[in-house]
Amino acid sequence: MTSIEQFHAAQLSSLETLFRLGAKALEGTEKFFALNVQTAKRLLSDTQETTQAAASSKNSQELFAQQFSARSLTQATDKAIAYWRHAYEIGTATADEITRLIDSEATEAKAKWLSALDDAVKNAPAGTENVVTLMKTALDGATQAYDGLQKVTREATEAAETNLEHMTDSALKSAAGAAGKGRQRTEA
Repeated sequence: MTSIEQFHAAQLSSLETLFRLGAKALEGTEKFFALNVQTAKRLLSDTQETTQAAASSKNSQELFAQQFSARSLTQATDKAIAYWRHAYEIGTATADEITRLIDSEATEAKAKWLSALDDAVKNAPAGTENVVTLMKTALDGATQAYDGLQKVTREATEAAETNLEHMTDSALKSAAGAAGKGRQRTEA
């Protein structure tokens, strides 16, 4: 295989990887879309139930008790937390799949490009070694930049997971506190 054929094969491989990355990103988008449609349907149903219950209440105290009961506040908090957890899981899973694909393809692509460069040097006129060295250095620099970006992404993901856990705990505690106060008011 000539160096031109090797460069062509490396380009085709890179394009295939790009299309697979696009497909993975679209899969994640479809999952987010499905989650949002499901959530919209549930919200419409919940709103209908709440509106019908409000319309059937006999006085303002009953209406207030229905709307701000410990059960309804806890359910609303639980649903919000479930939505954000599911959205986070979709985002994380999609990012993980894309990262795995990039990791597996990046090493292979670098090897193909380096092989093509080495073969090109063998057939190149004298004096072009510096250009090839420059290209290899650029490829190594891009690899190092990608590795650094991956490290930062991992750290950001870990921080986001920690923040999500803290926010979930805080929301649950707030809902429990609000539910307790609401129960005390309705009992009084």
